[in-house]
Amino acid sequence: MYARMGAVISIMEALLMILFSTKTPHYMPFVACRIVELSITNGFCTDTAFGLNAYATSALAFLNDVEEACRWGKIALNLHESSAGSELKHPKLIFSAYATVLVLSEPIQSTTSILRDNHEKALAMGDPELACFSANCSIGFGVMFCGDNLVEKEQECNVVAK
Repeated sequence: MYARMGAVISIMEALLMILFSTKTPHYMPFVACRIVELSITNGFCTDTAFGLNAYATSALAFLNDVEEACRWGKIALNLHESSAGSELKHPKLIFSAYATVLVLSEPIQSTTSILRDNHEKALAMGDPELACFSANCSIGFGVMFCGDNLVEKEQECNVVAK
């Protein structure tokens, strides 16, 4: 991949995060498809996985196609793990994939443990915002879907908050 094309895809990946967090998520599929198209034409980079995951999120949000979304989410994780230099962005993609898409296909206990581990990785990387999101989803999914004792989950929240 050309260095310039990698920079373009990196900017588009940042644009995906902006679109997701603002009131314009309906533009996400266009940006995600463009990232995938550029990657197929020019070669893959670490940010290609974010485009694939954004496509998975879009398939879920706009088409209600859970199977297709989960398939693309897993492809995004596999591509990201196989690419060189992906360690720095790995926790960000894990959170994005498991909190939005793969929570629907993976066992909830493994999803919560993956997000809990992701919390630790994000803290080690110095990203407290991502660590907070990962902990919030891990505990939230555990409370809402696992049938665990809520007192234990409250104590776990207090430990993470300290």
